[in-house]
Amino acid sequence: MCAGQWRLRGFPKWPIIGASIAIAVAAAGVWLFGQLRLASAAPLGVQLSASAQRGQQVFQLHCAACHNTSTHVKYGPGLAGLFEPGGPLLPDGVDYGGRLPNGQEINPASVAEWLRTGGRGQIGVMPPVGLGMRDTEIADVIEFLSGLKQ
Repeated sequence: MCAGQWRLRGFPKWPIIGASIAIAVAAAGVWLFGQLRLASAAPLGVQLSASAQRGQQVFQLHCAACHNTSTHVKYGPGLAGLFEPGGPLLPDGVDYGGRLPNGQEINPASVAEWLRTGGRGQIGVMPPVGLGMRDTEIADVIEFLSGLKQ
């Protein structure tokens, strides 16, 4: 048999390889869509204010690569419940004592500062994503995050 005429039980190899690639790409698309839904879902039954809607869009652009709006950990913690007593649900073995990783109390001003400066926590490093945001965008993100419940 000559090169280029390889067959698998009478079938040319390229349609089989093509079908395998198509299945893999489809599966990756389904997985990615699920990840985006986890990252972008607004709380069910909650009507977002105009500020929170803008904050959700900014969150998608600057935060969703590392954080979910649920309790699921991505690279950083899920941010549902950030402003609830005790803060968000953290992975096993991580405890900030209901504070931000920099030790500051969780409130809008300290979260805004954490977004601007970033820092190191027990999970990893938070980049200063707020440096790429206007003050109004940071306020909108905080408005959005304040509506996320565990």
